Amino acid sequence: MDKLDLSGFISDKAKVKYACANQAIATSKNCPEELYSDFNFFTRLLQSDNNIFKWTAIKVIGNLSKVDNEKKVDKILPSLITLLSDRNMITAANTIGALTEIIINKPQYTEVIINALLKVEKAKYYNKGEISPECRNVAIGHVIKSFKRLGERVYYRKDVQAFLKRQTVNTRPKVREMSKKLLIKTISVFFFLFILVSCNAGPGSGSSISALSEASESGNGENTSNDADISGYKHL
Repeated sequence: MDKLDLSGFISDKAKVKYACANQAIATSKNCPEELYSDFNFFTRLLQSDNNIFKWTAIKVIGNLSKVDNEKKVDKILPSLITLLSDRNMITAANTIGALTEIIINKPQYTEVIINALLKVEKAKYYNKGEISPECRNVAIGHVIKSFKRLGERVYYRKDVQAFLKRQTVNTRPKVREMSKKLLIKTISVFFFLFILVSCNAGPGSGSSISALSEASESGNGENTSNDADISGYKHL
C-alpha cells in the first residue's frame, strides 16, 4: 500500500485538501500503522484555524492510539481533553469519539477520560456567537453513545448511572431516549443476575452469571463504529 501523500493538506484546491483529510481518517482507521510515523504532523493540526483539519487530526489521533507503542498519545492526552470544552460543539463531538478510542486502546486512562466526559454536561458551546444549550445536548448525546460503546465496565459506574438518570429529563428527545434505554439495559441485567443468584446458588452458578454478563456486553449496541462526521452534519 502506497503511503498517503499528506502534501494534499496544503493544496490550493479545497477539493484536494478535504479529499486528503478523508483519506487520512480512513487510513488511520483501517491501517493506523501507515500513518503512525506522521503522528506529529497531526498533532500540529490540532492547532489549525481550519476546523476540518482540526477535526481530522482529532479523529486520526484517536485511531492511532491503537498502534501507539511510543506513548505519543499519552503525552498529548491533556491537550485533547481540553478540546471537550472548545466553543465549537463539533470539535467536542469528535473529541468524544477520539477519547472513546483511546479508552479502548489504552484502558489505563479510563478514569481520567470518563471524568472528563461527565463534565460535558456543564460545558458551554456556541452557535452564531451565542451559548447554545441545544449544542450541549447534542454533545451529551455523543457522550451517552460513548458510554454505550464502552459497555458494562463504564455504564455500571455510579457516576455514569447518575449522569444517565439526569439525562432522562433532557430537553432533547433523542438524548432522553438513549439514556432511558441504557438505564433499562443495566437494570435488566442486574435483575437477571439477581434471579440467577437466587435460583442457581450452588456449583456452576458462577459460570452462568459470567455467561449472562458476557452476553449483555456483546449486545451493547447496533453499531459500535466511531463515525462522528467531521463536517458536523451527522448529529443525533
